[in-house]
Amino acid sequence: MMRKSIIPSFESIKIENTRGNYKIGINKETSFDQTGNSENGEINIAEFKILENNTDGNEKYIRETNGTEETGKLISINATDGSVSLLKY
Repeated sequence: MMRKSIIPSFESIKIENTRGNYKIGINKETSFDQTGNSENGEINIAEFKILENNTDGNEKYIRETNGTEETGKLISINATDGSVSLLKY
């Protein structure tokens, strides 16, 4: 399992994951908007404010935010047959 941390000064991040499991830490003070799509995979974001969460069979769409919405900082996640977890630190 890969573990990475995101620095608070990021502008945007795009995560593409196929058949891997990633845990990514993000500073709890960082404001951002996140969208995620998964097919036969998981996106775990339980520590943040979920704005939208839709599941249709094996496909899932999720949108969340942390801090001030619409800051211009965007995290985009696409997962296929794997998982991505965003965790506060």
